[in-house]
Amino acid sequence: MRTQNHSSDDESTIMSSSSSIPAYFPLLAFDMHEQGRYVELVDLRLEGRVTNEAVEKLVRIALCYVHEDPNLRPSMVNVVSMLEGTIPLGKPRGESLNFLRFYEMDCIRESQCQTWVAN
Repeated sequence: MRTQNHSSDDESTIMSSSSSIPAYFPLLAFDMHEQGRYVELVDLRLEGRVTNEAVEKLVRIALCYVHEDPNLRPSMVNVVSMLEGTIPLGKPRGESLNFLRFYEMDCIRESQCQTWVAN
C-alpha cells in the first residue's frame, strides 16, 4: 500500500483507493505499527531501498513523539539517541494515541486527502 498526494495543503492524510474512505496518515502509521506492517508506509520511489527495520525505527520514534500528553514524549536528546541506536527505541502507548482518531474526523470534514494505493 502506498500514498499519492491529492492535496497541496495537507500531506498527512490519505484516502483508501478501494473504499474511498479518507484517513489521517499518523493514525494509519499507528495502525500499521500495531500490525507490524511498516514497509507499506514507504513511498513507492523508495521501494527496495529501505528495510522494514529502518521504517519501524522511524515510525516508532514518530509515534512516541506525537503522544497527546507532552510529558510522555521523548526529549530531542533521546530522539537523536534512538536514531543513532545508542538507546533502545521507545514504545508508543496506544492509549495515548487515540486522539488521532479525532484528527482523522477533522481531515474527513476538510477533505484534505492523499490517495492510499494498494500494491
